Amino acid sequence: MVGQPHLTDGLDGFTLAIAQGMADLLPEKPTFTVDCSTNLDPSRAPAGKAVMRIQVLEVPCRPRGDAAGQIDVGDGTWTKDLTERFTERVLRIVSKHIPNIPSAVIGHYVVTPKTISQFNPNTGPGDPYGGAHDLAQSYLFRPLPAQPSHQTEVSNLFMIGAATWPGHGINGGSGYIVARQLLSQKAFM
Repeated sequence: MVGQPHLTDGLDGFTLAIAQGMADLLPEKPTFTVDCSTNLDPSRAPAGKAVMRIQVLEVPCRPRGDAAGQIDVGDGTWTKDLTERFTERVLRIVSKHIPNIPSAVIGHYVVTPKTISQFNPNTGPGDPYGGAHDLAQSYLFRPLPAQPSHQTEVSNLFMIGAATWPGHGINGGSGYIVARQLLSQKAFM
């Protein structure tokens, strides 16, 4: 398992970054997760090197402005220039937590909402969490653990994915829940 800490200024900073992202603004101080898979598997990089992944949590699909007033977002399309300028901001913030960043970065690849939407049309304009995660999408019209778990009205048909409990951003969470349920039932063994 790879640890994936969330870095933020705290609850107020996190709340502000979410509000800015929801307003289609590039967050001034975005919240992000960091993981370094080479800590657990050094074979993923050449000796003396590491692979680090940073995921910014509040990136608008089509930015209409910059909360810090420093980046011109143009027409809201994730261009190469917009991507680079926002990446520089993120790396500056990461450097407050990891001292040799950005100087230790020898290369990077950035996945933007535009990249996501081109790879998978089901993400709409590039939402990495599988679309809306509002009350109707996630709860009212989806199975809950007590209703009964991810079982649908169709016998032996289970619903999993970002729109089911425990929700988006929980990689494999619903699949894990259903797998445990199936493994505990003798009929499926």
